[in-house]
Amino acid sequence: MRRIVLYFLCLGVFSLSGCTEEKPTKLTVLSSIKPIQSIVSAVGGDNIISQRLIPDYASPHHYAFKPSDLKKLSQADLVFRIDEHFEVMLNPALKNLSNQSKIISLADKPTIKLLPLAEGDHHQHGDEEGHDDEKEHNAVNLHIFTSPKNMIEVSRIVADSLSKIDADNAQTYQLNAKKLIEKITKATTGLKQSLAPYKEVPYVIFHNSWQYFANEVGIQKPIIVNLQEGVVAGGKTINQTRREIAAKNIHCVFRDPEISEARVKVLTENSSNIKIKSVTIDVLGKDIIVAQGGYIQWLKSMGSKIEKCLK
Repeated sequence: MRRIVLYFLCLGVFSLSGCTEEKPTKLTVLSSIKPIQSIVSAVGGDNIISQRLIPDYASPHHYAFKPSDLKKLSQADLVFRIDEHFEVMLNPALKNLSNQSKIISLADKPTIKLLPLAEGDHHQHGDEEGHDDEKEHNAVNLHIFTSPKNMIEVSRIVADSLSKIDADNAQTYQLNAKKLIEKITKATTGLKQSLAPYKEVPYVIFHNSWQYFANEVGIQKPIIVNLQEGVVAGGKTINQTRREIAAKNIHCVFRDPEISEARVKVLTENSSNIKIKSVTIDVLGKDIIVAQGGYIQWLKSMGSKIEKCLK
């Protein structure tokens, strides 16, 4: 109907000159993974079209690009990613973009705090996960999205980036970021309080993908198994972890979604005198709903699962 009305207006029914059909005014903004998209969507609000490159079923380390993804990239106004050394499989497509300035690499921003890989987490990402060797040599943990503090900074980066290319809505972006930061801060405070009784409780994880989260909410450094997707830890590592479980009376094991319960049983089969709980932690937040305060939802879900296991 709008096009018909515009057609007659442009024919001069109302003597208007220079009449053209209105173009969409919303920015199209791409994010590599869901936690980042959750922040982008909250800050951009109704003024942007928020899309994601890597679907829930895929890993950011192994995702294979599709022609539809290339089209999304070419039409996007901004593209937010963690780092060229994290979503490595995206690099060929991103390098072909004519406008490189629209790619925002969050881990390269000076306000983002990067942590070294935790002691004991010395697997070779370049072979196991597809991380870039150069960054791995610097022993940097790039799971920055598990850090509430970093995501507060990401909120500011997103607001500033959007404001630069859409000055008319800059005030809205800044206000949305301020509200989101307040929510993240409040949620983090609640997590610290709820997990405080368990700050001395030891636990085991298969992959140290939420080192930032553990560090900020104040729980113990984990015992790390180092099992990755498609990679099985050796007998020496398994036996060493079993001894630690027995010696420290550990009753909580966290696993990534791709780690089967069978692998957990292999790790804990000699601990029959200890009732061990196994809880799945998905750092990519595949179950969160972006449109419903996704990152806050993810934070609360993480805290609830960890508390349940550590009790």
